[in-house]
Amino acid sequence: MSVLHQGGVPQRVSLVTHAALPRGVSDSESASSPPMNTSLRGRVRNTQLPQKQILMPLFEAVDNSIHAIDDSIHSGSEGEISVFIHRVPQQDLGVEIPRRITDVVGLTIEDNGIGFDNDNFESFRTLDTEHKVERGGRGIGRLKWVKCFEKVSVDSVFVEDGKKMQRTFLFDAQSGIHDHTKITLTEDRTPRTVIRIKNIRNQYRSTWRKGTESILDHMLDHFLWYFLREAGCPKIVVHDNGSTFCLRERFSERVQDSIVDDEILIKSQKFSVMHVRLRYSIYSGHFVALCADGRLVENSRTKGKVPALFEHIEDSKGPFIHGSYVTSSFLDDHVQPDREGFDILEDHDLFADTEVTRIELMTGIHGSIERQLSDIIAENTEKSGQRLHQFVCDNPSYKPILKYLQEEDKLVDPSMSDSDLELYLHKKQQEFEHRLMGDGEKILRVNEDEPFEDYKQRVQGYIEKISDLNKSALA
Repeated sequence: MSVLHQGGVPQRVSLVTHAALPRGVSDSESASSPPMNTSLRGRVRNTQLPQKQILMPLFEAVDNSIHAIDDSIHSGSEGEISVFIHRVPQQDLGVEIPRRITDVVGLTIEDNGIGFDNDNFESFRTLDTEHKVERGGRGIGRLKWVKCFEKVSVDSVFVEDGKKMQRTFLFDAQSGIHDHTKITLTEDRTPRTVIRIKNIRNQYRSTWRKGTESILDHMLDHFLWYFLREAGCPKIVVHDNGSTFCLRERFSERVQDSIVDDEILIKSQKFSVMHVRLRYSIYSGHFVALCADGRLVENSRTKGKVPALFEHIEDSKGPFIHGSYVTSSFLDDHVQPDREGFDILEDHDLFADTEVTRIELMTGIHGSIERQLSDIIAENTEKSGQRLHQFVCDNPSYKPILKYLQEEDKLVDPSMSDSDLELYLHKKQQEFEHRLMGDGEKILRVNEDEPFEDYKQRVQGYIEKISDLNKSALA
């Protein structure tokens, strides 16, 4: 039970869980029934933090700061978030040496948002809270803080009933919320919240050994939606290794001028697709990003899914990676509680006639990509044909089977090396040979009541394919 007071004596505040009343049980009856208990340590233990999502504690903290700024009623100043990356101090050797990247040990996140007022504090101390559910809040962000780090301290100044208040408390997996204080301030102070996330756990320390550029690129990727939305994104400044970086400037330099919006309709469900040309190093290939509640949830590669969309493409400004960010109320409704995936039907199912399936969704998105990159795809198709023609002229053994390849099989990356292209065509030749051998018995079998001319034509076509295969072997 939360104990709020105006003094400075530390108070322990437990985390609580909300549970629905059983059917038929009234509020008066429930008053005498014991509440359901939740083990914080158990919840933290069961909270997933995969290595590929090791930056989530940082992302969750900044997400909270953005929401606090969105909720702030104080005008006259721009929303601003400061992120401090704390690393192992470098040893002072008494000589000038280049600064090197050391291990990350903690984080500090400051914002000038609404602060930890009673509503936000009650939400913080309630597991599985629905306080921010309409914005994608699942009540698990702070669990990932203490999954990766040992302890958290919060210091927040906010306004309550026209008075400036200050709330401080500590939070960890063992004790939950403790050393809580709430006091009335006598001096005038600007609302501000400082969250210090301290002492990274040993099992995550090596994974967090990331350079500043990598952290900035991952942050820009994760918070890209906020920069694209109508309300915009607060100013986010990152301090790391003695340098300062503004995320908004990186967005303007690398993304802002390349955004194109599209919309697709699948079974009466609308999906918005933002096509972005990205020119920074986090991405290894073109991708589709499915988002929910304003956050990125799933990434999938488009390699092999969009014809003639090869890994190396460029425009007048140089090479880029194409990203498609997809948002929809359908995705908001089907995101999993941990925001690590979606509950979407894969393909055929009892409800496939009315429910959007993943295959239908991805097919629609890939079609949108084809339309957006039609000029580049047309140019790639032409270059692919030229590359394949030249290679076959130099290697005539593959010429006889070209006419049996599907059109999509003839789309080869013009940058592919001769050795890789030969391996590719050799594989297609073997597939053709195995298919031909498997079809032989069926083709040569005489069907009852089949006209002789139909049988003759079928066998002649089969013999022609065998002849072409033999020509290839002879060449």
